[in-house]
Amino acid sequence: MARYVPPRIFGIVATHAPVAAVIRRGPTEWAHLSKWDLATGALERGGWLHARVFPQRCDLSPDGRWLAYLAHRAGWPGDEVYDAISHLPWWTALAAWDEGTTYAQGLRFVDDPAAHALREPDVGTVVTLLERYGLVHRRPRQFAVELDRGWVESDDSPPREAGGPWDENRSVTVSRARPGSPATALRAAGRFAAFRDNRPYDPTTTYELETDGEVVALDVQWADWDHRGRLLLATTAGSLRIHEPDGGHLGPPLVEHDLVPLVPDPQPPPASATRW
Repeated sequence: MARYVPPRIFGIVATHAPVAAVIRRGPTEWAHLSKWDLATGALERGGWLHARVFPQRCDLSPDGRWLAYLAHRAGWPGDEVYDAISHLPWWTALAAWDEGTTYAQGLRFVDDPAAHALREPDVGTVVTLLERYGLVHRRPRQFAVELDRGWVESDDSPPREAGGPWDENRSVTVSRARPGSPATALRAAGRFAAFRDNRPYDPTTTYELETDGEVVALDVQWADWDHRGRLLLATTAGSLRIHEPDGGHLGPPLVEHDLVPLVPDPQPPPASATRW
């Protein structure tokens, strides 16, 4: 009997809006995308993609409207590896760039459209996007998404190797203070965090909650704070939760969504997801 593997879940919180993109991977080479409304707790389930998606080489626009993602997908019109921009929570590419290799860096949104540094897309256009944001290639590094969202690498993390373009050969610790309550912080530690593939040689990233020196280990695969200082997490079993920690105690979840029952069921996107 095949060993049961829970879905792999990763979240990306918008920097200027109460929205998070939730990437759920599993079964093999399937990815599901959801839009998490952090103001109401509601989860809008979107599209399925038959591809390998690289969460730490994805990004969410500051307003939570668009997702930038890197995927390896057989049958793509150009190369099998491509960067794309889509409307959250759908994968439909409004613009895409052939990359040709899984060593591509992925894309990141920047607030200044004048800082846009990409060539013209191979599919679609970014004219509408450039009215609000620019795009640049992401610098590969451990916990890249987190470091763009207020997390800080600890001083005792080993230095990045000279000439190590992927920053994959060191175990680092990053932390982020709770908004409005700096005495409480999240800590994450791990290696190969730039990939988050959970391969046999890829140790699971660990998370801890620290309050006034008290440290509590969290049984999660992803965690972050929302703008109100509430704890967002994806459990190792496959659920999304929102908590209001009281010191080191999480208490019952304020919101919970079980993502385990989802199975691949690709559906056509709504018309609104096919245009800017």
